[in-house]
Amino acid sequence: MKARRTLLIASTALALFGGALQAQVVGTLRIDPTRELGTHPSGRLLVYSPDPLELGSSVSHWDPLASPDLLMEPSITPSLPFLGTDVTPEAMKDLGWQSGTSTIQIFPVQEPGEGFDDGRPFSGAPGNPAATLGQARLNLVVSVLGAWANTLESTVSIDVSVVWTEMFCSEQSGATLGAAGTTSIFRGPDLVGGAIDENTWVGAPLAEARLGENLTGDPSTDGLPDIVVFLNQAIDDECLGADTGFYYGLDDNSPVNQIALAPTILHELGHGLGFANFTDESAGTFIEGFPSVFDRLVRDEVLDMTWDELTDAQRVASATRARQLSWDGTGANQDAATRLDSGVPELLIQQPPEIAGIMEINTASFGPPFPATPLQGEIACMLDEAGAVGTNLDGCSPALNPEDLVGKIALVDRGGCLFSEKVANAQNAGATAVIIANNAGSSPPGLGGVDDTITIPTVGIGSSDGARLRAAACPTTANQFLGGRFQISAEWSTDDESAPAEAVGLTDESGYFYFFSPTNIEITVKMLDACSLPFLQGYWVFAAGMTDVGVELTVLDTKTGQSRTYSNPRGTTFLPIIDNTTFTGCL
Repeated sequence: MKARRTLLIASTALALFGGALQAQVVGTLRIDPTRELGTHPSGRLLVYSPDPLELGSSVSHWDPLASPDLLMEPSITPSLPFLGTDVTPEAMKDLGWQSGTSTIQIFPVQEPGEGFDDGRPFSGAPGNPAATLGQARLNLVVSVLGAWANTLESTVSIDVSVVWTEMFCSEQSGATLGAAGTTSIFRGPDLVGGAIDENTWVGAPLAEARLGENLTGDPSTDGLPDIVVFLNQAIDDECLGADTGFYYGLDDNSPVNQIALAPTILHELGHGLGFANFTDESAGTFIEGFPSVFDRLVRDEVLDMTWDELTDAQRVASATRARQLSWDGTGANQDAATRLDSGVPELLIQQPPEIAGIMEINTASFGPPFPATPLQGEIACMLDEAGAVGTNLDGCSPALNPEDLVGKIALVDRGGCLFSEKVANAQNAGATAVIIANNAGSSPPGLGGVDDTITIPTVGIGSSDGARLRAAACPTTANQFLGGRFQISAEWSTDDESAPAEAVGLTDESGYFYFFSPTNIEITVKMLDACSLPFLQGYWVFAAGMTDVGVELTVLDTKTGQSRTYSNPRGTTFLPIIDNTTFTGCL
């Protein structure tokens, strides 16, 4: 009879789990035609602020949402035009530069036979008839430097060291193409103008341009260059695969197996000329306590303050506030309004009122284009079997609740398998679209992949928005533990009534239940993975209660189907549960 009771309770827990999926969470995938791609609803350009933090990339780039692609995004894309600088010159003027001309000198740093001295034969490229690889590199770099020299005014030579060196490169994981920065920063009353005051750091090229004085000396003797540019010569050694390398043509026609070097150098010089943040984003601290001119032009849209106005702690939080950092310079924002495409994909949540509003999304590189007409539907959680790596909420195996997904927008978590596999499983269950919630940060995840069988649209949302959706669309009658493998549900009863307990998760290992009021905790629960211990290997269950009502507490292993129900009779003080022998399936 007890075993039968356990099965009944376990079935009830699953039914409640499934029934909660019918909650009316209604959303619409749509395009906002009033907003340019790459801008905040305020109209300002978005500054890259991913979560988690990406040191070297965060805050010093435009957000990749921009379309057409912009030169100063974190990644160089094939769509960038040869010598195209888009909004960057206007951003430079926001920083304090003037339009005009300048002289840029090259100071190579290389080993014999490398860099510009590489003697390997070169068969030529459009506009670049060099006979050696080294000369082809030099011809292209000179052409790119000329683009910046004809854009920004300085009476002082801008000295650039170009360092060809081995940098990260993997055929499987991609490569670092280059890096750059100024060698020196300055502040003082003679630099004041625009966003710059005497307590503002300015990079060497801009400081020299404003003063008309060489501040760093002659790099050919004992001075420093103004900018150092590092370029990854491993790219030309086919580190990304056979027949790959940099493209040295002086045009827009790079083949698919080659990476256009011109926009790479333009981008890195942009950092060296001033489009870069000097602040330590991980600590929020300024150099010697003073902001840079860049800090004065980065605005936190949530706090409605620029970075120079924030505390260290506020800057740390701000750096990972996805799509809530913007550019506060007039020139670049006005230029962007004429360059960027209109129509930003977004997720509008209409029900329930508690989470109604706009959620930022990323679209997928696979499947159909984002719908041109609004796609509205109920959002439902997809359940699947918990795998060795994934959880029962990640969509990595066929849906266990297809009846809840037909004609609806499926919600799954990131992780455990390819994005396209999740979508295929949801599509097979009858979903009309898929939302993938990030499990590694508040930014919407980039959704790469290829699958010609996908016919429904897919979008990604950040982890905080994902948690809000889950809380509304997914069950609250079961706590999820250890990556979603285990579900713990509870049902309470008195002489007059009974009902499922409301579950609240705290961590991947702990949570609690309340019966009558969210402020009145009745049962605390905890699960530990003890599979690595030399004794009593398995999954341990702990629970404690502060109640004397009747309680049926059910633990379900979603991977094996095993379950156990622990009972506390009405009128009896809840006795602690310590169970380290029931769930021994360390799979």
